[in-house]
Amino acid sequence: MSAPRLTIALSTMADRLAGLSPERLPPMPDMVWHLFVQGPAAAVATGTARLVAARPDIAVTALDSRGVARSRNAALAAVTTDWLLFADDDLTFHPAGIAALIARCDREAAADFLCARLTDETGRPRKRYAPDGTRARWFNCGKVGTPELALRPGRARAAGIGFDPGFGAGAPDWMGDEYIFLCDALRAGLKGWHVDLVPASHPATSSGLTQGPEAMAVRRRVLIRALGRWTSLLPRLAFALRHRRTLGGWRGALAFLRP
Repeated sequence: MSAPRLTIALSTMADRLAGLSPERLPPMPDMVWHLFVQGPAAAVATGTARLVAARPDIAVTALDSRGVARSRNAALAAVTTDWLLFADDDLTFHPAGIAALIARCDREAAADFLCARLTDETGRPRKRYAPDGTRARWFNCGKVGTPELALRPGRARAAGIGFDPGFGAGAPDWMGDEYIFLCDALRAGLKGWHVDLVPASHPATSSGLTQGPEAMAVRRRVLIRALGRWTSLLPRLAFALRHRRTLGGWRGALAFLRP
């Protein structure tokens, strides 16, 4: 049997393990599952025993940490397959899409990462995506969700990049960790492309789509962290003009431009 080419690193919490039956994690050639579980170690051991016993292609790591960014960093450090695909526990996985992604990974020798896409529960694309084959740049990867990201973990480790634990679910700034990671990757010289492949679906509702003053304040901090305080000024101006009503008018838009 050939060695697996891809690891799907699924981030979850100890109290959500009951909903992760082996049937929800489809076995496939060329890939393995690795669950990174945050929460009490005893609860993790109890909840994962049945998964590991049922399937030799499922591994579990208990994490004494909080925040999805730390879970992603644990996956980056642990995964040894050529490719790593991030995942969350509220996805419905599509084996045909995962197989197509593995094949595309093998063909894209120059790619350090690929930005795939998710659909919602009805099969519709969750957002407006860049066309297949588009080179990933800072200005076209702002809508990429972490479960749409496949990368070569060895190259990410060699570049010295990781997810900023100050951002993402479980952190005070509860979104934007994937955009910051991608901007850091691009600055480090890594290359990626958008691909029209669907490894999973996700409910239409998402924290990344949240609006309102608090969410806009987080987005401002994300842009500053991802692009730099002054380099982000023009992108923040464009964002403020487009979303000035959500920001509360011109006063809110001006606050969004604060250094």
